[in-house]
Amino acid sequence: MVDVQNDFCHDEGWMGKGGRNVSLRNVQAMVPRLRRFIDAARDRRTPILWVRGAYDEVFLAANQREMIQRRGYGRASCLSGTWGQEFYILQPKEGEVVVTKHRADAFEGSNFDGILKSKGIHTLLMTGVTTECCVESAARHGFFLGYHVVLVEDCCATYDPALHEGTKRIIDEYFGVVAGAEEVQ
Repeated sequence: MVDVQNDFCHDEGWMGKGGRNVSLRNVQAMVPRLRRFIDAARDRRTPILWVRGAYDEVFLAANQREMIQRRGYGRASCLSGTWGQEFYILQPKEGEVVVTKHRADAFEGSNFDGILKSKGIHTLLMTGVTTECCVESAARHGFFLGYHVVLVEDCCATYDPALHEGTKRIIDEYFGVVAGAEEVQ
C-alpha cells in the first residue's frame, strides 16, 4: 500500500492545496475500496506492507530540489513527523510493516526488498497513490527484481484519470498483470 498519506489524499494536504483533484471522484473515492481490500487481505493473513514517503530536505537529491523549486512548490511533501506524512484514514495494525522511502520508488534507498525477501514474498499486489508515479515506480522496480506484479487498479488512484489508464496499459503490456480487487480476492 503506497503513499496513502494526508499530503497526497486530503483536501488540506500538499497536493489538495496545490490544486490537484483529490476529490471523492478520484483519490478519496478509492480509499473505501482499498479499506475493503486490506480487510480481506488481513482476513486471509496476507502480509500488508505500508509504504510512506518522507521528503525532508536532508533526503532530497539535487534533481528533486530543482524540480520542487522550478514548479514553485515551496517545499517538499510528507515531511517527517508532520500531519501530511501521516496515513490518510487507513492505519497499519500492530505487526504490519511500515517502510519509509525518500524517492518515488519504494525500493530505492529503502529496506523494502529485504523485508519482502525475509517474508518469502514473491508477488506484489500494488495499491495506493499515485498510480503513475509512486505505485508504477515501485511496480517496475519490483518487476526488474524478479517479483510478480499485480496492479490492483481499483485500489490505486491519481489526480488525472488519463494517467491512471496509461499506467494500467504499461503494466499490463510490460511489467505484470492488471486486475480489480474482486479478481484478486
